[in-house]
Amino acid sequence: MKPARILVVDDDQATCEYASDALSTLGCKAQWCLSGNAALELMATQPFEVVLADLQMGEMDGLELLRRVRQTHPEVVVIVVTGHGTVEAAV
Repeated sequence: MKPARILVVDDDQATCEYASDALSTLGCKAQWCLSGNAALELMATQPFEVVLADLQMGEMDGLELLRRVRQTHPEVVVIVVTGHGTVEAAV
């Protein structure tokens, strides 16, 4: 079985590096970037099966990234995570 290609998107570089390292340790091929726009640019040139995105980012939040990925890459699984969640955001 080939390793899953996962894109980690967060505006905090340390979080990106930690998550990518952890996923790589599990056998995944993980890359990271620091913004939603950078993620969309990367996805235009490379295939990913999963996008792991922070909810709260500067220029484009995780929910907007989710919407845009679904428009252009509906087969990609998007997981939005946050350390500062609310019930409204989860719904």
